[in-house]
Amino acid sequence: MPSFPPRVSRRLTLAVTAGLVLLAAASLLWPLPDDLLERRAVSSLRVTDRHGDVIQEIRPDGRGISVPLEAIPPEAVAALVATEDRRFYRHPGIDPIAVVRALWQNLRDGRITSGASTITMQVARSLRGASARGWADKLAEMHLALRLEAALTKSDILALWLNRVPFGNQTYGIEAAAQLYFGKPARDLTLHEATFLIGLPQSPSAYDPFRHLERAQARHRQVLAALERSGRLSASERRRLSALPLALQPPTPRFHAPHFVRSLLPDRTDGLAEIRTTLDLALQRVVTEQVRAHLRLLDDASVTNAAVVVLDTSGAVRAYVGSADFWDARHGGQNDGVRMRRQPGSALKPFTYAMALASRRYTAATILPDLETQVLEAGGAFSPQNYDRTYHGPVPLRQALACSYNVPAVHLVRAFGPERLLDLLHRAGFASLDRPAAHYGVGLTLGNGEVQLLELARAYAGLARGGSLPPVTPVRWIRTQAGDTLTVPTEPPRAMGLSPQVAYLITDILSDPEARAPAFGRGGPLELPFPAAVKTGTSKDYRDNWAVGYTPRHVVAVWVGNFDGAPMRWVSGVSGAGPILNGILRPLGSGGPPPLQGKKSANCDPDHIYFGPW
Repeated sequence: MPSFPPRVSRRLTLAVTAGLVLLAAASLLWPLPDDLLERRAVSSLRVTDRHGDVIQEIRPDGRGISVPLEAIPPEAVAALVATEDRRFYRHPGIDPIAVVRALWQNLRDGRITSGASTITMQVARSLRGASARGWADKLAEMHLALRLEAALTKSDILALWLNRVPFGNQTYGIEAAAQLYFGKPARDLTLHEATFLIGLPQSPSAYDPFRHLERAQARHRQVLAALERSGRLSASERRRLSALPLALQPPTPRFHAPHFVRSLLPDRTDGLAEIRTTLDLALQRVVTEQVRAHLRLLDDASVTNAAVVVLDTSGAVRAYVGSADFWDARHGGQNDGVRMRRQPGSALKPFTYAMALASRRYTAATILPDLETQVLEAGGAFSPQNYDRTYHGPVPLRQALACSYNVPAVHLVRAFGPERLLDLLHRAGFASLDRPAAHYGVGLTLGNGEVQLLELARAYAGLARGGSLPPVTPVRWIRTQAGDTLTVPTEPPRAMGLSPQVAYLITDILSDPEARAPAFGRGGPLELPFPAAVKTGTSKDYRDNWAVGYTPRHVVAVWVGNFDGAPMRWVSGVSGAGPILNGILRPLGSGGPPPLQGKKSANCDPDHIYFGPW
């Protein structure tokens, strides 16, 4: 490397230094990029119900509403300057006094503990989108702050801060924060409210007023003290404001039908603008209130949760309540009771009787034994008992199903074999029954397998449709950010392996209040002012109870119990799930004309039924 005389070396050094200084100065005056100050459009995905009403709006980038500085109370601006940067109007974007103080503290601590950030530097950090706090980031932040001061007015910089910084709960800017926390625009904020909001951006999570109100109030007192030190507030006024209660707007539910939304959202929502679902938000609210109101009545019976799904008989989801309260962590509220696997008790019995009727060896009038019976299974012998601990002797098939007697159902499974019943249940959509038939044995008809509430609703929709199993359809169409509408492919209905005549007979039996009267009496929650097919189920030790009902147009399936599997105290399908079923089916109504018409006969051949009105 060549060596230069000392004089030449000094001149070269001065020239290089001067060039660097000039380059640095020029970089500060270089125009800002055109898109730097533009707030990127906040894209959102709207999940809507069948009428277009919003169920949930998903904003991956948060919520932000930009307003001019004139729409923000002057008190908020004064509080910002007093709290974050009291020499804001006297420095060029970097506060030398604060820099010296921070440098000393950082050298003393051996790490960055104080950043000497001015309001302009905070804006620069927001514009850069950088979260790191290393020395290189700090220098880049300072450089951009100087450029901002050279290109913008102080008012512009204040407006950027007030419109861009995070205020917690995915909210950016004071306008969106005012609407979230106080339910009003920023221009209508009181001095008390405006100064409260200014304190939140220092640490939005730590000062979240919905979760840490005491911390947020302590931070508010710091803002008021800073205003007093600046001379903008008297000591008496500070004390008065510190003592005032905050009129925070209660946090509204974050979205409706949370379990439903979570079940249908794709892994990636990039580029999607709207998912139009089949849900009916008005019905969803009715169902949710029915669940919560009835659970309050069961509070002393060790019952903490319930789930409901409502389908129309085409398979479209009209209501979907996965738990009583999605936000109730104590009782596992985010578990989805519509899709969890639980033992259905007697809710599967209609398919046992459908199997028997389909064989043409049985009719609704066939006499079945309800007598004490010993059953030999792989796990040993057992004697099935009825819910009322009584045997009723010879009973017609119609009464055996309507009253949900256990022994006749076991008799039928023994006659046909659990393999045949399991095959029918698979055809009916019960994919959760994934063990071999030998695993369940004859107990399959009594509900010893685990199924989903959604599977149960779909299978009963198949009965309502005359043996045609519909696909479950939660989504009508999807619209992209580009404006394209995408249809969602669905499977066609498929045969359940039951003729319309057999499905009709099962529906007729489940709709017969006289047939169920010996076990359930008249006038209870299973009886409605219009024809409706209903069935209940209760699992062992009262851990689960179920009620399913359908009309020609709707299917309602209800589960009541505890997500941790704890038993309830003497709560059956009639007293637990039944009243919820009644409260939902009643406003839905009869559902219009039935799919089949004509007259019935209790002991007719399934292939020669003269159909009658439901």
